[in-house]
Amino acid sequence: MPRRGRSWSGSSILDDTDREKVQAKRRAHSRLGFAVQLTTVRLLGRFMPGPRQVSAEVAEYLAEQRGITDTGVVLAEYGERDGTACSHVGEIQQDGGWRDFAEVRDELVG
Repeated sequence: MPRRGRSWSGSSILDDTDREKVQAKRRAHSRLGFAVQLTTVRLLGRFMPGPRQVSAEVAEYLAEQRGITDTGVVLAEYGERDGTACSHVGEIQQDGGWRDFAEVRDELVG
């Protein structure tokens, strides 16, 4: 796992509920992309603007947990269909109680 900054070790482990959500995705690239989105928002506190740009080490770690091989090729396919990554963000936000900063800005500033 990456050693700089925060540790990925706890945030990139998928629990039983996570694994069910990931496994519900139809294709390998959707399963891996969803797992990347889910774990990076936990660590960073925000969604990555380009989830396909996650480090190879993190992608491989998540792929290994789901039995996905050829990680680079699979992750490169994530989000090619318009709206997939955005719908995953919406699902993760709803399930995890994540809110967009724009929605709560006034609460935080005021």
